[in-house]
Amino acid sequence: MPLTTETVTKLRGIVDASCADGEKGIPGATVVVVGKDGNELFAHSSGKRGVVSSEPMTLDNIFWIASSTKMLVGLACMQLVEKGTLKLDDGEHLENLCPELKTLQVLRPDRTLEKKNKAITLRMLLTHTAGFGYTFFNERLRDWCLPAGGDEFSGRFEDMLMPLLFQPGEGWEYGINIDWAGIALERATGLRLNDYLQKHVLQPLGIKNMSMIPTKEMKAKLAYMHAKEQDGTLRPRDHLLRLPLVVNHDNEAQVAAVFHSGGAGMFAKPQEYCKVLSVLLNNGTCPSTGTQLLRKETVDEMFKNSIPDFPNFGRQGIPAAKPDLTNPLPDLYPVSGNPPQGWGLTFMLSNGGATGRSTGTGFWAGLSNVWWWCDRENGVAGIVCTQILPFANPEVLSLWVGVEAEVYKALGQDKLKNARKRGQPNRRRDHDLRTNKPLGTADTSATGPSAGLFNITQGPAGYHQDLLWWNLDASDVVPGGDDLSGAVQLTGALYSMAESDITPAFDDSPTRQTEIPSSIDTFFDAYTENNLEEAAATAFNPTASDFSHTYQNAGHSSIDSFCGLEEGSQAAFEATNRCQSPPDWTQISGVSLSPFSPQHVMTSRTHNNFISQNLMHVYHDVFEHNLSCWVSEETCPYKMLMRNRNESLNTSLICPNPNIFFETAPVQREWGDVWSNRIYTRVIKLDRAAQVAGMIQLTRSDDQAASKALHLSIMAFSAQWAQNSRRERKQYSPSACESQEIDLDDESTQEFDRQIQRSLWWQARKALDDSSELECYRVVCAELIFGLTQKPWDRADTNQQGRPTRNVSIVTQIQNLLSRDGPPIFLERAVRKAYTLKYAMDTSAAAMNQPGRTRFGQSAFEQHMSISTQDRQTIGFIYWLVVMFDTVSASMNQRPVVVADRDCQHDATEDTISVEQGSDDRSTTRCSDQRWVIHLFIQDDPKSPTKPLRWPCHYDAAARAITRSGPVKILLYRHLHYLQDAIQRGYRGELIEEIIRNAVLVYRYWNTTYGVFFRDLIQNYGSIPPRIQSWSFCILAHWHLATLILADLLEWADKAGLGDLHASQVRAASATVENIRRASADELADLARIVTPTRGMAPPPQLPGFHSAVNQATILTEPWTAITIRAFSKAFLWHFDKAQPENQGVDVLSYVGQDVQRSISQCADCVKALWQLGKKSDMALTIAETLASALAGLEQ
Repeated sequence: MPLTTETVTKLRGIVDASCADGEKGIPGATVVVVGKDGNELFAHSSGKRGVVSSEPMTLDNIFWIASSTKMLVGLACMQLVEKGTLKLDDGEHLENLCPELKTLQVLRPDRTLEKKNKAITLRMLLTHTAGFGYTFFNERLRDWCLPAGGDEFSGRFEDMLMPLLFQPGEGWEYGINIDWAGIALERATGLRLNDYLQKHVLQPLGIKNMSMIPTKEMKAKLAYMHAKEQDGTLRPRDHLLRLPLVVNHDNEAQVAAVFHSGGAGMFAKPQEYCKVLSVLLNNGTCPSTGTQLLRKETVDEMFKNSIPDFPNFGRQGIPAAKPDLTNPLPDLYPVSGNPPQGWGLTFMLSNGGATGRSTGTGFWAGLSNVWWWCDRENGVAGIVCTQILPFANPEVLSLWVGVEAEVYKALGQDKLKNARKRGQPNRRRDHDLRTNKPLGTADTSATGPSAGLFNITQGPAGYHQDLLWWNLDASDVVPGGDDLSGAVQLTGALYSMAESDITPAFDDSPTRQTEIPSSIDTFFDAYTENNLEEAAATAFNPTASDFSHTYQNAGHSSIDSFCGLEEGSQAAFEATNRCQSPPDWTQISGVSLSPFSPQHVMTSRTHNNFISQNLMHVYHDVFEHNLSCWVSEETCPYKMLMRNRNESLNTSLICPNPNIFFETAPVQREWGDVWSNRIYTRVIKLDRAAQVAGMIQLTRSDDQAASKALHLSIMAFSAQWAQNSRRERKQYSPSACESQEIDLDDESTQEFDRQIQRSLWWQARKALDDSSELECYRVVCAELIFGLTQKPWDRADTNQQGRPTRNVSIVTQIQNLLSRDGPPIFLERAVRKAYTLKYAMDTSAAAMNQPGRTRFGQSAFEQHMSISTQDRQTIGFIYWLVVMFDTVSASMNQRPVVVADRDCQHDATEDTISVEQGSDDRSTTRCSDQRWVIHLFIQDDPKSPTKPLRWPCHYDAAARAITRSGPVKILLYRHLHYLQDAIQRGYRGELIEEIIRNAVLVYRYWNTTYGVFFRDLIQNYGSIPPRIQSWSFCILAHWHLATLILADLLEWADKAGLGDLHASQVRAASATVENIRRASADELADLARIVTPTRGMAPPPQLPGFHSAVNQATILTEPWTAITIRAFSKAFLWHFDKAQPENQGVDVLSYVGQDVQRSISQCADCVKALWQLGKKSDMALTIAETLASALAGLEQ
């Protein structure tokens, strides 16, 4: 099937554009595509032979194809397997040929050696499961080779004698395995590897310009090798495999001494390499000459997955152990849904891909940025050849994917035409399979003003489907209809970055500042640094309600430019929010744009900025907005003030006076209707300051890994509100919750937003795992944010867990669902890191007056003084935040706290103890012997509280009251932890009773102060400002979950007789437990009713001015979804129990009593709240359906 002239022209344009900038792009490249019939579909060279050469690159130039050699050696080995000369699975046979393998040892992670426990087979070598590695891909092996080092390209056999990295067959590691396969071939045949290949593979195909010992004619046409420098420029460098290029061909001894590398030894002309690919396409027979190199069943074996036990081998990542040779690769070839990865005999099986390749496609690459693929199902193969190091060059990846996508687009057009000629139906390939609408048609089915977080309706046709290229099915990216511009738009969306001045974030290489390939890591990396940081600098104006447009950039994109903005400063709040419509691209929606055209670059930049602004806007309206009422300088107990260790804090600190240490204007500004991304900006600023001071030590790659983790965590968090799916467009009704099939977005209709949620969640988790050993505040913040992010569930998980059955109690069902996401490991990691970092700051402060210098060349005083007052305040600010998270999470999940009481006491605790004892001798009673001092945290006398605030009142007074209520909430959770811990340790009597008294004291203090104010807010909910609405829900739902847990613990302690008998009898007589539960469950039901939208086709937004993804319901602005799910679930269960038949009061006319009807109504309110949370949480939706089903059974 020849390609059309139009397609060939487009392909030439892609190749030429990639080589347009020879100094920073690709100096020269050759691309060849071949069909199953052996005919070339496309062959083109562009650029120059080298960056310092004036000669043009031509199709005759020779390339070192590096690891693309492996496929040739695998083919040769399989010839011998067919003959019985080599055996795939006979380890004894192989080790008799290669006795060196018998004595190899295994290098363990602790750098010690152990004997291998089994023989190595040829299949292990061909599938990279024998245990061999490469020093440039494995840091352990690299370090073991020091100080001499390892050089797999020396041309000497001795460099192949390396230890294994694991026991044979017990893992996958890319390495020198195929070199050993080549050695086995030589010893089995008596021929040198190159001689065998020439005689039995290359010459039968008429190939003359492929050799491991290049001829003089080949060397005269050799393309130059290049290295990409730190600033992105290219320079010429020596060929890695140099020995075969410099030996004297007339000296037989020199030639004989060269090691023939089966893993990387071939030099080739790209067109001739494609002749071998055409043999594989044609099932082992040369389509041009009819020469059979392999039987069809042998080729089938090569393309069969030989390592099913390692379905995620490519996702273990490849580090840049030698950054001059390779960039890091987090995943060898990401595919939508993370299907099992496969490896044939010497190459990877991609199991799909966004460009359109079939699931059985084999492909691999060479270190010098040579990439090939072979798709037997579609009858097409190709190779992209350059000579650039390090490996995984982003411009080459752009070229590769751009060419491949355009080829499959042409194949799709041809198949569609043939099908129409045969009268076959189109199978809607010209439609978006998610919506059954023509590609490029905007989805306008969403009700209400929300257009969805990622619903880009103003870009070119089909654009939004192709943003996350490797998470889409081939049928979606390569449509079969008349408008087939999707594939080109795909490559433009991916790779216009290479032509722009946008520098994608997260290059883990310590020696380079250019971007890592978005095609291998993630397309969203293009957003995360410049675009996301620009968005973070924006103080969003809630009066600008049309969030389906793009916002102007908030100035310069560097971190320093916006970290210098103080929260509350005028510059942080002005002139950054003007709403601006993006360019109207609908006029060119039918045009197939070149991925390198200026129009496509502009389109890509526009939508990158659009999505970045939306992601950060949601983060701003949820996380930063709500946590501004959790933490403020006024209520933070850790002031991090500079003082001599022997000085006492001013006793005024013990008393509540918010104006002593901090100006209130910035805080009040944060409370207003415009607020900054305070946590984000101050964390980044603190990290920078700590690095300068030498208190945090990060390499450049560590620094970038920390930024990547933070940005991906923000994106994963914000993507929970990607609301263009069918779930979002549904309006609540009781019948909507009674479905007997939990719909976690059916596989056949998976939508773009759901794919983004899943993809970003897993990417963020991997980024956090990769940075788990880094101790800096960005990683702390990232782990906190990710710890609040709900894990997306899918149908496979749900089916594996099984649907709840009616013979299981409703309580057990809910407990099982609540436990599905596992322990809060990321929150706990964040707490540990924050504690460690504060400990370092405290150590520095303690050493200020000590002589000597730190290991960073500063005195302790100089080091401490280099941290500004605001940065020290930020340390205390973040520490208080993690202590609160730790306290709530531990109590809610019945786990131990990470930070013990002695390490998180209020700053004034020791001074309080001294004052109470009438002594300055603080050695008699230390704060480590005390639990939290109640009055310090609540800044009031709990036994004689101040008069409660009532609504209506001034906005600032309301904001201050809500903010000051936060520590009271945390105090109750801390006392829940005390009680849980005491029960677990088997305490009895007064030890238990003392904790109960203090917990009840906090509970009663709330009821007489803040509880009164919050009840006013509930009664007047419709008239209070939006921020007060959202804050009050955030605080109140958390408080009532704590009180319900308190009731459970009191009931348990009293029934088990753990406390004082008299006190237990008093609680029973006064129905303390019952009253706590009733009050909290009733108020939660009331809260559920008012924070969810009213019934209607398009209810007005509850929070006008907030992002359209969250403004429909106050409940959607809750950042810690798990707390709200637990609160409404417990409230439902209490009301559900009261509505049970055995608890129903029936009057003489057999009508159900009003109390029961009220309980059923309150149950329905809780289900509605959980259903609304289900728009962003699969857990909430599943629990809502489970509870609705139980409620429906009760009503029947």
